[in-house]
Amino acid sequence: MSVTRLREIIWLVSCLLTAGLGWYVYGIVVVFNGAEPMYQKSEVERVLMDVADVSGPSRTLVEARLIEKTFFDFDWSGRPPVDVVEVPSVEPESAGPNYTPIEEILSVYFMQEDFAHPERSRAFVFYKSDSGVTGEAAELGEVLHPGDSLQTPHENVSVRSITIEEGMVFEFDDEERPVESLRTEEFDTQLVIPRVDPDSAQRPGVIAIPQGRRGVAWRPTQTTQIGSDTYQIGSQDSADLAENYAHYLANEVRHRRHRDPQTGKFDGIEIQSVTSGSIAARHGAAEGDVIKSINGHPVTSVSEAITFVKNHEDEYSMWEVVISNRGVDRTVTYYSPSDG
Repeated sequence: MSVTRLREIIWLVSCLLTAGLGWYVYGIVVVFNGAEPMYQKSEVERVLMDVADVSGPSRTLVEARLIEKTFFDFDWSGRPPVDVVEVPSVEPESAGPNYTPIEEILSVYFMQEDFAHPERSRAFVFYKSDSGVTGEAAELGEVLHPGDSLQTPHENVSVRSITIEEGMVFEFDDEERPVESLRTEEFDTQLVIPRVDPDSAQRPGVIAIPQGRRGVAWRPTQTTQIGSDTYQIGSQDSADLAENYAHYLANEVRHRRHRDPQTGKFDGIEIQSVTSGSIAARHGAAEGDVIKSINGHPVTSVSEAITFVKNHEDEYSMWEVVISNRGVDRTVTYYSPSDG
């Protein structure tokens, strides 16, 4: 068969198929348009109007707590639920600043109140071992006056006042911290307050009450400096001086009677030299000092001074010695050893 003949056959078959398909579609359209409708429009509207309104949001929100209760709290195994005890929440209490009480820093061994000049009142204190204070003050203690600050690391604490009634009153750099007071420990003891005449060197309105702790007075064996121009006479030094004063005067101190350059009269005892480390040096004696008076009594010779001290040793427990050096007068105070 030739190619031309085959093309003619394919074209003829295509025309027949196209004509048959068109006739088929035409018949469906005619039948559909001529048939009666399967439902009435009014009936459809009536049915739709009778249906309840089910309109609503297409999404719903569920609380997270409900989901937790369903999937976490619910026991899918069927076992009884575990009783959960809820602990009530407690509000934390405000502890406030953390302060170290003064009584944990130091102890008061001695107080002296000056009623006429409160700023001259003083107290002798010892720092406790766990106070953090180091150096000489930690080993020997120190004398404090109103306005003085404590040693490092407690330099933020200062002494406001020193009175027999209130004790030592301390104030702080932190103004919100209330003041604190500390006094010597009380114990049964006999207290002797010497009475002096108005012309004595003792300042009016001064009461000295040396006290110790746990019923024992503080009694160093050697004389100890407890403040500026203030000494506590040691018990051993006191006994040695009473028995061997002539030896010490002859071998440790060079002295002579001093004359007033204007009047030419004897007015004191001049110390020319003092042996270093001697008992006289421990009592504060220094070259150039001129002893003018003892407790208001003028002295112009060593024998006069010794006689005065021996005649009044049972009367005084505090000795105030007026000393002049290069025209400047100062008062050195000595406390006798306690008999307690």
